[in-house]
Parts: sequence; C-alpha cells; structure tokens
Amino acid sequence: MKPLRAIPLHTRMLVGGLVGAGGGLASHVLLRDDPGLATFIRYVAQPVGQVYIRLLFMLVIPLVLPALALGIAGLGDLRRVGRIGMRTLAYTVVVSTIAVLLGLGLTNLLRPGDGMSEATRARLVEGRGSARRPSRAVSRRSRAWTCSCRSCRATRSRRWPRATCWR
Repeated sequence: MKPLRAIPLHTRMLVGGLVGAGGGLASHVLLRDDPGLATFIRYVAQPVGQVYIRLLFMLVIPLVLPALALGIAGLGDLRRVGRIGMRTLAYTVVVSTIAVLLGLGLTNLLRPGDGMSEATRARLVEGRGSARRPSRAVSRRSRAWTCSCRSCRATRSRRWPRATCWR
C-alpha cells in the first residue's frame, strides 16, 4: 500500500467525495426515519456544512480581488487594460447569461417537484419557515424581549421566550 503522500491530491479528493456520497446514500437508505440520524444531521452535519461554505466564501473574495488587481497592474499600458477589461467584462456577461439560461431551461424541462405529494410539499414549506431566525424586539408596552417563533407563541409566552428558543 502506498503512503498517503504518494497518492495525488486530486485522487484523494475524488475518493473522499465518493466515500461521503456513499455514506450519505447508505444512511438515507438504512436509517431514513431514525431520530438519531435526524439529530446528527440537525446538530452536527448542518452546522459544520454551513461553517465550511462560509469559510469558502471568505476565502474566495480575498483571493480573487487581489489577483485581478495584480493582473491589471502587471499589464502596464492603460490602453491595453481597456481592451482586455472590456473583453473580460463581455466574457463574464456572456458566460453568466448562458448559465442562467441553461438553469432556467433545465428547470422548465425537468420540472423538479412536480411528482411531490401535497403533504410533503406542505411539510417542506413549513420546515423552511421555521428555519428563519425570529425577530426579537423590545415591546413598547411591556419593555420586555418578545419572540415571534411558533414555539413561543404556542406556549403563549409573549413576554419571555422559552429558555431553549434557538429559532
């Protein structure tokens, strides 16, 4: 067996992606209605995924903008920058337009969600609404913090939100 350093990075990334996809599919097939899996997804996998995506966004902007600035500064002649800048802008607009048209065309062709039952659709819409953070504001009348989430409204606690209110 080769040491880990001898395996190229792109191969390790491909294997990791395939193992992750296989594990996700296996857990979906074997543990679909398991409350332990739902708890793991809600409190471990989803927060870790959100942190990962946000870190990627934090990484992209600081790398792309200085690379563009250095590229423009390295060209020297401003007349050349104008032509290349216009070509780059036109290329970006054309490629973005193609991506949007491709996405809209595939969505209209494949029509995702058409085969979904009304009960599943209602459950998904309800779950999406509770994923948003509630607005907390100081009430003028009571001068206490109020919460607008369903849990606090269900307990009729308009004055104080539940101690475990994380929505």
